Amino acid sequence: MKITVKSTFHDGMAPLVFTGCREGANIRRLRGPRSRYCLDYSSNSNVCGCGFPCSHAEWDAGDEWDVPLSRCVECGPRGEEYGRGFIRFEVFPAQ
Repeated sequence: MKITVKSTFHDGMAPLVFTGCREGANIRRLRGPRSRYCLDYSSNSNVCGCGFPCSHAEWDAGDEWDVPLSRCVECGPRGEEYGRGFIRFEVFPAQ
């Protein structure tokens, strides 16, 4: 499935599109300037001031799927906590 993430903090920024997503945990690499953003700044607010795409985001996974904001964190390539450059989000059936 395809999931689109749009920043509600940065006006005019193109949305991120993740393809090949599935139900459950998904780990995707951030590319380009987005890789510099801290994805979950609640644990360390000094890292960045925006938190895109986790904290200020609109997730679109279609009518059948949902991505809760609380299940989105920055991680390493294997999903390890406190890693950088990747995003881990979980996809659930919409209710």
